[in-house]
Amino acid sequence: MRSKIKNILAKFVNENKNEIPNHYTNTGTTGTAIYSGHYDEEYLNTFLNMPDGIDTYDQMRRSDAQITMLRNSIRNPILGANWFIEAVDDSEEERQKKDFISYVLFEDMGYPDGSKYKTWLEFVEEALSYLDFGFCIHEIVHKVVQNDPIWGNYIGIKDLGYRSQKTIYQWNLLPNGGIKNVWQQADGDLDSDAFMDGRNLIVLSNNKEGDNYEGISLLRPIYGNYFRKNIYYRLQSTGVERGITGTPIGTMPQDKLNDSAQIDKFIQIMQRYTQNQSNYILKPHGFELDVFSLNYDPAKLDSVIENENKNMAKAFLANFMELGLSGSGSYALGSDLSDIFLNGIQLYANKICDQINRQVIKPLIIAKFGNATKYPFLKVTGINDKAGKEKAEIVTMLVNAGIISASDQLEDALNRDFDLPIITDDQKKRETKQNVDFKEKETNNITLAKPKDNATKLIKQESKKIDELIYNDMLQRTDKYLNKAQDVLKKTKKNGRRNALAKIDIPDKKLLKDDLLAGMARVTAMATEEVKKELGLNPNLKLDELEDLLNSLTPESRAKLKTEIEAVTQTQDDEFKKRMFFIASQKIDTTDSVDLLIADMRKARDSYINSGAFKVVATNLVSGSVNTARNSVFQTPEVFEEIESFEIVNPSPEAAICKELAGRVFTKDQYLTQDLPPYHHNCETTVRAQLKGQKNIKPVNPLGLTPTGTPDQVEAILKSKTFTEK
Repeated sequence: MRSKIKNILAKFVNENKNEIPNHYTNTGTTGTAIYSGHYDEEYLNTFLNMPDGIDTYDQMRRSDAQITMLRNSIRNPILGANWFIEAVDDSEEERQKKDFISYVLFEDMGYPDGSKYKTWLEFVEEALSYLDFGFCIHEIVHKVVQNDPIWGNYIGIKDLGYRSQKTIYQWNLLPNGGIKNVWQQADGDLDSDAFMDGRNLIVLSNNKEGDNYEGISLLRPIYGNYFRKNIYYRLQSTGVERGITGTPIGTMPQDKLNDSAQIDKFIQIMQRYTQNQSNYILKPHGFELDVFSLNYDPAKLDSVIENENKNMAKAFLANFMELGLSGSGSYALGSDLSDIFLNGIQLYANKICDQINRQVIKPLIIAKFGNATKYPFLKVTGINDKAGKEKAEIVTMLVNAGIISASDQLEDALNRDFDLPIITDDQKKRETKQNVDFKEKETNNITLAKPKDNATKLIKQESKKIDELIYNDMLQRTDKYLNKAQDVLKKTKKNGRRNALAKIDIPDKKLLKDDLLAGMARVTAMATEEVKKELGLNPNLKLDELEDLLNSLTPESRAKLKTEIEAVTQTQDDEFKKRMFFIASQKIDTTDSVDLLIADMRKARDSYINSGAFKVVATNLVSGSVNTARNSVFQTPEVFEEIESFEIVNPSPEAAICKELAGRVFTKDQYLTQDLPPYHHNCETTVRAQLKGQKNIKPVNPLGLTPTGTPDQVEAILKSKTFTEK
């Protein structure tokens, strides 16, 4: 068998090579000391038995001010960094994948019933506990989403569930060192006794060696400093107490030395004095009492404690902080050392990205779009970046030299680094033309008349109104949200502001839902009236009251409309809250000025609602409602019987699929079995019916709705489709 493998591999290697790789199985192991699922690599008993040692780390991070400062010096830059999804390239297909993953991770993570949701920032906060404890475990829990207004059917993330290090009792490994499962035991209201499959776990390990997934905590090297500091603090407290109150020295009469009752009474008198229970002493005749004053100098212990703090900082790769501790230093030296420190922090964040890219993003893309050679990936910037004149000059030099290209990805990256607005895909589409070469459309050499565009005009006209409606409602609602946040945060202590902000909902959600329902019911009624006019039918519609509008719709249209509006409203609220929490989290724990914090949040709000984000939402809603209304009329049995064929209509198509199909005439059978508009975000394409006996009827195109062109052109056309529902 080995010779056969060599013969096969020999075809793929240089003929001049005498040896080819032929070692395919392990003969050794990592040698990690693990017995019955328990690691045995720690020499100090305090940390040898896990999860008991976790309690020590937890006590250290909760009780020591120096450790808290050092932890925040690492955590805050990561929490305040820019987390985003990067596309593989600038193609429409890859940008769609990027947008999908961005939506799933940053907007849609939560239980479908709304009972629990998790923001991306909350996940990162939990994940960073791997630095405190040496490791961190999250369980990936998926969900099935159907009929999403934007993404249709897909598998999303219900939860990236944090599994407390205190509840991890056993690591069961595969023969190759991979994780078979992890045993969790938790007590209390959220009790658990389960073996979690390793394939469903995100495991982050700090300073992992071999197959030791428990890693080494950043707090482990400073445990000795922490232990000694606690002794010094106790000595300091004792010294201060003794130095202030002194030590009483009692002298008893010779004839009372054997009187135990007198001895006990005298001791009680001195104890009450030293324990601040009495501010005077009453002693019997013959008893003497002196107070010995201890000449205690607390500065000596202060210097020892300060030295322990410095050593802690060195262990955290933050010895540039010593410049501040010593009262002197050099800016250049501090700058160089801070670069080392920030580069180290970047590595901690990159570990999170690596796990998410491999275990979360790749499977989601495969489930939605199929296998690929490369996948969109999570990236984090803003930690060790120095976006300034130097970076701009370097980028310009590289572009001019032809080493890199001035792509959309480069533009987006620089915009993020310099805190400039990101150009949206819609804006780019308006500024550039697609580079797909489409064939001229012919139908048996018959020149086609310009299709009627009343439905398209309706989509354009009503999308603008719905866009304005969402804008005005969100402006009003977010003003109330920010005012409420300002009031609540001013009444809340710093350490409780995060939780307080997370509990604040955007008020008047029903306002937006009702306004959208009224607006979209009107759109649906107008679309129904328009298509009936096209078919020569009596519209017979009332357009005055909401109830009249809703009653004019079919039950299916009403149900679909309400579901879409509920989803859109919730999505807008979640997106806004996510943005506000991200902005606030950068200062909420440190700033004394709530007014400045709210000003930053208001600035971010204004930027968001003026970004044009509502335009896509509005067009998708209106286009879907117009097409649903038209199809409801077409599919009425008596109407469908009179239809000869159908035509795809879009006077000004933009996407590849719409450019290819606009003007195509297809059969009723194809209407029932093929994908119909809308085909993509911002799609204004509709379907028009041709009635039997109609004058100037257009013949059916033999191609139906099949794209034409070279294989690459057909692939590009099909990839431009993002909606597949009728």
